Amino acid sequence: TALFQMILKIFAAAGLLVLACCVLFVLNALRIAVCAYRSRPIRRYYRELAAEENFVPRQEIPADAETILIATEDFEFLSHHGFSFPAMLHAMRQNQLRRFKKADKWGGSGITQQLVKNLYLNANKTYTRKLAELFLSVWVELRINKYQILELYFNIVYFGSAQYGIGPAARFYMNAEPRELSMNQLVSLLCILPNPDRYNPLSSPELFQKAREITLHRLLSNRCISEEYARELADMPWNAHSGEHELR
Repeated sequence: TALFQMILKIFAAAGLLVLACCVLFVLNALRIAVCAYRSRPIRRYYRELAAEENFVPRQEIPADAETILIATEDFEFLSHHGFSFPAMLHAMRQNQLRRFKKADKWGGSGITQQLVKNLYLNANKTYTRKLAELFLSVWVELRINKYQILELYFNIVYFGSAQYGIGPAARFYMNAEPRELSMNQLVSLLCILPNPDRYNPLSSPELFQKAREITLHRLLSNRCISEEYARELADMPWNAHSGEHELR
C-alpha cells in the first residue's frame, strides 16, 4: 500500500542519515588523528624525547616497573596491536554497573592508548577523541616496538605534584634514581598513575593507600607476587626501600 511504502521510505531515509553521521564521525576522528600525527611522527618524537636531559633509558628502569605496569594497566599489552576491545567493553560495563563518579570512571585505555593521548591528544573524554586515540595507537605500534612504547610511557606519564616521567618522580617522592627503586617503591609510584592528583601520597594519603591496595591485589591476582610478599609490602611504609627486586 501507499502508506507501507511511505513508512519504508522514511526508515530508509533515517537509515541513510544514521549511516552518513557514522561516516562523518569516523572521518572526523581520522582527520584529528592524521593531523596530530603528521605534526610530529612518533619516531621523531622518540628521538627528541630521548635527547632530553631527564630522559631515562629503558636499561635504567627496573624490569619490575614494566611488570607492574602491564599487570595493573594493560595485561594484554604484549599481545594486542594497540588496544584491547575486551578491556574497553569491561570498563564500559563497570562504569554502568557501579555508577562511578566522573573522577573514578574506568577508561579502559591500554598503555599505547595512554601514550598517544598524552603525546597527541587532549584529555577530553569524547567518543571522537577515543576513536582518534585508537587510530593513533594502531599506527604507533606499526612504527615503534613495544619496548620503545614502554620507554616513552615511563618518561612522559604524569605522577602528580607536577612530576612528569619516572626520573623526576623517583627523585621527588623517593629521593632516588629510577634504577635504585625497590619493589615497594615501584608499587607506590605506579599505583597513583590512574589518577595522579587524586591518589597523591602527599596530599591524599587515604586515597593513595586504597590505590596501593588495589595495585597489590592485581599483582596478586595476576600471580606476580605471593600472598606472603603482598602482605609484607602492604605493611611497609609507602616510600621504604624493600631490598632486592622480586619479579625478575
